[in-house]
Amino acid sequence: MRLSIIIPTYKEAENLKILIPQLIKRFSPYEIIIVDDNSQDGTDDISPYLGTSILKTLTRKEERGIGSAIARGYDEAIGDVLLSIDADLSMDLEDVPRMLSMLDENDVIVGSRYIPGGQNRKEAFLPRLASVVGNWMFKAVFRLPIKDVSMNFRVLKKATWKQIRTTENTNVMLLEMLVNAQGKGFRITEVPTVFKERVHGETKTRVFRLTLRYLGFISKYLYTTKFGFNTGGTV
Repeated sequence: MRLSIIIPTYKEAENLKILIPQLIKRFSPYEIIIVDDNSQDGTDDISPYLGTSILKTLTRKEERGIGSAIARGYDEAIGDVLLSIDADLSMDLEDVPRMLSMLDENDVIVGSRYIPGGQNRKEAFLPRLASVVGNWMFKAVFRLPIKDVSMNFRVLKKATWKQIRTTENTNVMLLEMLVNAQGKGFRITEVPTVFKERVHGETKTRVFRLTLRYLGFISKYLYTTKFGFNTGGTV
C-alpha cells in the first residue's frame, strides 16, 4: 500500500514542524503533500528544514480555500490510499492505523467526534454549537450513514476519489465529497476520534460565513434533485 498524506495549510508552519516528523515516524508514507495558500510564513522552508525527499509543497498563488486545497492534493497524489488531515495538531494520529485497516470493507473512512468514543474538545461555544447542529442537519437532509461529515480527517482509495470529484472550494467540499460518494454507491463509515485544540496559530474558520455556504449547498442540492430528502446523485 502506497500512502499519500494530504495537508491543506494557511499559516501553519510552526505546527508542521511538529506534525511532519510525527507522520514520517509513524507511517513511513510514500509521500506527504502540503497544499499551501501562499502563507508566506516559512511553510515553503519546511521541506529543506526536515531534509526529507518524500515531502512535496504545492504553493497556490491565486487559489484559496481548504476544499480546493484538499482536492488539489488528492489529484496530485500518486499513492493508492489517501489520508487527509488538518495541520493544526488537533487530530489523533493513533486512529489512523484503524482507519487504514478498514479499507478492505469500506471506500471512505471518516474520523468522528459524534459517535461513542469520540469527543470534541474545542472550547469555543459557537463553533461547537454550529458543528453539532450542522452535522445533525446534514445527516437528516442527505441521509448519510455517518454523524460527523465536516471533519478533514479521512481515508479513502485514490480510485474512489477519481470517481466522485468535487467543485466546492471551502469546507463545504467535505460534505460534497460524502454526498457524491454515497450517490456513486461507495461504502462510507466512521471511527471515533478526539478532536483537540490547535497547538499554534488561530483558526481560519468563520462560522457565520461558512454557515451561509453550507445552506447554499443544501439549497442547490434540493433544487437539483427535486426530492426533498432523497440522495442519489452528484451535486
